[in-house]
Amino acid sequence: MTKIYTQLKRYAALAIALLPVVNAKASPYCTPLNGYPCASGGGVNVILNVGISNTNFYNYTATVDPSGYNDFGVQPTDLNIGNTYVITASLGSSPGDVQGWMDFDRDSSFSSSEHITFTISGTTAVGIVTIPTTVTTGEVRFRMKGAQSPHTITDACSDIVRGEVEDYTLRIATPSNCQLPLIYAKTNIISTAAKVKWNQSGSYTEYALSTTKSYPLVPSTTNYDTLVFTGLSQNTTYYVFLRAFCTSQDFSPYTLDSFKTLSCEKVINLQTNGLSDTSADIGWAQPGNNATTLVYIVDQSPNNPKMSSGNPVNASTNSSAHIGSLSANTLYFFHIQNNCSPGDTSGWSTLPFTTLPASVAYLAKDVRAVVYPNPAGSYANLDMELQKPMQLNVNLVDLTGKIVYQSGVKKLMSGKTQIIVPMQSLASGSYFCAVTDADGRLVYCAHLSKN
Repeated sequence: MTKIYTQLKRYAALAIALLPVVNAKASPYCTPLNGYPCASGGGVNVILNVGISNTNFYNYTATVDPSGYNDFGVQPTDLNIGNTYVITASLGSSPGDVQGWMDFDRDSSFSSSEHITFTISGTTAVGIVTIPTTVTTGEVRFRMKGAQSPHTITDACSDIVRGEVEDYTLRIATPSNCQLPLIYAKTNIISTAAKVKWNQSGSYTEYALSTTKSYPLVPSTTNYDTLVFTGLSQNTTYYVFLRAFCTSQDFSPYTLDSFKTLSCEKVINLQTNGLSDTSADIGWAQPGNNATTLVYIVDQSPNNPKMSSGNPVNASTNSSAHIGSLSANTLYFFHIQNNCSPGDTSGWSTLPFTTLPASVAYLAKDVRAVVYPNPAGSYANLDMELQKPMQLNVNLVDLTGKIVYQSGVKKLMSGKTQIIVPMQSLASGSYFCAVTDADGRLVYCAHLSKN
C-alpha cells in the first residue's frame, strides 16, 4: 500500500510539473522557428516605423533585437469594428518583403484569413485592414514581418534570413456611432463634370473619387455636404467614397456610390470638299448623342484654340461650312468643337488645308487638275486625275461671263486623263477654264491666258 501511495505521489508531482509547460505551449504566440533566432543571418531593422491611419498608433524603432524578434506589448490604440484602416511603414535600405497579420479570433495563431497584404513602393509599405463585424471587443495581436531583398515572407512563423518581426497588442473597440453619410443626389452630370450631394454628419467628411473600387489611400476632406468634380473623362464610371468623422479617431465606414459621365464626342471625318484661292468648303460627319451646337474657328495655328467662341452652327442640320476671305496659297487650320450642353464641350478636332495659288480659282475634292501652258497658244492641255468616274464638261469663259467654248459632256473613268482645249479661234486675253459635272456643279476653275 505504501508503495502504491509513493508511486501515485510521484505521478501527481510529475503532472503538476508538466502542467505549466502544456499551458505555455498552448497560449504564447510563435516566435519564428519555435524560439530560434528569428533571423538566421542576424536581426535587421527593415521596419523603421509603422503607423495606422486615424489612430494614435505610431512606433519608431531605431534598433532591432539581435534575434530579429521584438514584442512591443500593449498599445493604447482602438480599432473600431467595421472600420477600415491604412497601415503605413517606412522601411530601411533594400527592403524585399513586408507582410502583416491580426489575430482576430485570438487563437494564438495567424491564419490566412487574418493576413494583411502589404505593397512596397520604394521604402514605403502600405497595407489595408478592415476589422470584421464578427470580431468581439478586446485585445488583439498585430504582427508585422519584414525581410531584406531578395528574401520573401511565406507565413507569420517561419524563419527569414535577414529581417525582423514586430508584435503589438491593440484593442478592438465597439463600432463607431458616427453616422454613415449617404449620397442622395447626383446632378449636373456631363462629359467632364458631376455634382454629388449627401447628408452631412459628423464634424467633416473624408472623400475620394476613383475609376476603381479600390480602397482610397490618399483621401481628401471637406466641411461641406456637396462636391463638384471637374476634369473628368467622358463616358467613364466613377466611384465616390465618403465617410463621416465625428473626431479625428471616431469615424464611420466608407459609403460607396457611383455615377457615369456622359459622352460629348469629338467631331470626326473632317475633309475639304472644295478649295479656291480665297475660300474653302469643309465637311464633317454629324456627331451623334447629345450634340446641340458646333463651333468652328479658322486660324493659322495648329494649336487648339484657347477660347470656345467662334462660328456656331446647328449640329443636327449642318455638316459643312464655307470659309471665305482667305489668302491665296496659304496654310490654314480649321478647328471645330462639339457643344453638347452649356459648359459641356468635346475636344477640338483640327483639319489643315492650303488655299490654291491665285491662278487656280477652285478645285473640288474628287479632282486633281492643272491647265497648261499658261499663257497658252493655239491649244491648252487640261490634265486631270479623278477619284471616281465622272461626266464632265470643259468650258472657257471670258471676263464678261460669256461662255466662248464648251467641250460637251465627256464620260471619264477614274484615274488620269488629258483633255485638249482648242484656243486658236479666241482673241488674246484672260479667260476662266471652268469644268462642271453632269449636274452643272463646278469641280475645277483656273485662270487661263491666251497669247
